[in-house]
Amino acid sequence: MKKNIIISLIIVCLAAIGTGAFYVIYIMPQQEVVAEPIKIVDVPRVFERLVDEIRQADQIVQNHPELFRDAAPLTQNRLFGFFDIPLKQTIRIQQLRVPGDPRNYRKGIHQGIDFYETKRGDAVYAAAPGVVIRVDADYQPQEIGFRNDMLAKCKTTWNGTPGSVKLAAVEEPYGDVLDKLRGRQVLVYHGKNSQNEPIISLYAHMLDVNPELSVNDIVETTTMLGQIGNSGTSGEVENKPGKENHLHLELFVGDMYWTPKTPDEIGTKQAASRYGQLQKMILDELSQPYTPPQTPQTQAASASS
Repeated sequence: MKKNIIISLIIVCLAAIGTGAFYVIYIMPQQEVVAEPIKIVDVPRVFERLVDEIRQADQIVQNHPELFRDAAPLTQNRLFGFFDIPLKQTIRIQQLRVPGDPRNYRKGIHQGIDFYETKRGDAVYAAAPGVVIRVDADYQPQEIGFRNDMLAKCKTTWNGTPGSVKLAAVEEPYGDVLDKLRGRQVLVYHGKNSQNEPIISLYAHMLDVNPELSVNDIVETTTMLGQIGNSGTSGEVENKPGKENHLHLELFVGDMYWTPKTPDEIGTKQAASRYGQLQKMILDELSQPYTPPQTPQTQAASASS
């Protein structure tokens, strides 16, 4: 009798051990895969003041992916037609200024695409569907003396423009100097790529912004963000409404602005023939229609049709 009881206990223990081992080896790994959290977007230093806004915007994109373009394949070299020209008028190659050009007056580098020969007050639209993370409704112009002081310190004190990609902001009242020189702005978050980097477009020198626009608003390419102006430029501080009106557009993939220039060309001036090629590359990139990347599902659907 006792022998049978002992044998039964041994069988029960072995069964329990086997069940536990099966759970640890097979069940737990599957549960971990299923429960893996969605990665939080990696916010670089250049956008550190907007960490909360970017993460809120990323949650909106995750909750409504059908409203946005797929940012997964984007890199600092390839945009795959993700962005459109944010203006309705026809743009010629000669109107464009290239990101990566030198800016000697502040010992820095130009980080955006400039659209010149445009009309003050013309509407500016979102370059791709996204979520607003900044809108400068309460912008105040700088005094000319303060602006000139900042520009002088860029050459004599900081050896560049604080707040730019390669140079951190300094203490206030100067702080993020490049941000102050951009004037009135709107920033839009478009999702993250496969490297978890945020995709952000920045619209600067605005005359005014859309009064109905707020942080966390979802915008489309038909949404007016504001109007072309000269805020933050010498034209504004000199009280010359007809001077320096243009749209300044920065397209960020992670911590770097997009530019068609090679790394060796950034910060240097190119010959006219090469510069024309760079201008054409920008116009071609912004003019090509967006084509969603092929997934196994869409590929299978195409093959069966």
